[in-house]
Amino acid sequence: MPIALSQLNGILSLCMVYIFKISSRVCLYIYER
Repeated sequence: MPIALSQLNGILSLCMVYIFKISSRVCLYIYER
């Protein structure tokens, strides 16, 4: 169980980083327009 939980935590953090990159790129795109 703990291993699966840590794996899920890693995936969640990766998703958060991905969302942050996408949102920052979108903000830059809107700002330059």
